[in-house]
Amino acid sequence: EAWATLYRHVLDVNSADLALMIGDTYPEYEHSTMFERARYIWKFQEYDDWADAIDLINGPAWRTELLPHMGDEGLLGGVKGKRSTGGLLMMVRWFLRKRIEQDGILDLYDRFVVTRSDHYYLCDHDLAPLDHNFMWIPLGEWYGGYTDRHLVVSSEHLIDATEILSPMIENPASFTRSKLTMNDNIEQFQTRIWHRRGILDKVRQFKRMMFVCAAPTDKTRWKEMTKQTVEGSDLHIKYYGEYAKSKRFCDRETTVEDLLERAEEVPRLKIRPVLANANSKSD
Repeated sequence: EAWATLYRHVLDVNSADLALMIGDTYPEYEHSTMFERARYIWKFQEYDDWADAIDLINGPAWRTELLPHMGDEGLLGGVKGKRSTGGLLMMVRWFLRKRIEQDGILDLYDRFVVTRSDHYYLCDHDLAPLDHNFMWIPLGEWYGGYTDRHLVVSSEHLIDATEILSPMIENPASFTRSKLTMNDNIEQFQTRIWHRRGILDKVRQFKRMMFVCAAPTDKTRWKEMTKQTVEGSDLHIKYYGEYAKSKRFCDRETTVEDLLERAEEVPRLKIRPVLANANSKSD
């Protein structure tokens, strides 16, 4: 049901191709409409301990040079003993980079949408109004940084914007000096890497038309679904704030001006507090 909204409100509206990045432990999806619709299907190995996956980046030295400095939850979730899914998600982005480079995808497309398969879209996500010179994310779900759940980005900045784990694994000393960094969540760390790579000033935000949902039988490594369901569906809403923003935007007659009304707003970021507080609003 959520996938149908992806097809209708994203792929069809933008005449876009679909690439799936999926773990190798989900054979039940191979006969799904998502597989039928996908032009590219890339599988990655699932790990009981994602530290074994992180070793692929630069060997196991990070286990002694970095891991003892990390907090117990957030950034390296998926590694045994760490909570949440940050490390797992960043490794999937690392696998994604490898497949994109292997298949020469950067030369075939000028723009990419990096997102989740459990998003439910309430109205069209037309990319045409989003300036190609910027990196676009939906408003909200900041958590001290910029959301990592959805990104519209040009081929020029795709790798720098999405593959964010390797700098820390390849050069732990440049990160362990800061206790602040060691307690980042993934939103904060992503924002920090964008700043280091000189692309943070390219971030712009559009009003949200999608939210994360879950079926009653879905399993999760982190956020449990709420009791609230999508109107006319048995799908559950995971983050009610996302749903409320999406419904508020999609329920009215939308315009480009409305979509981009808060494009240059800067939330309260864990880094660059002077810049963040100069132009921040609550949402």
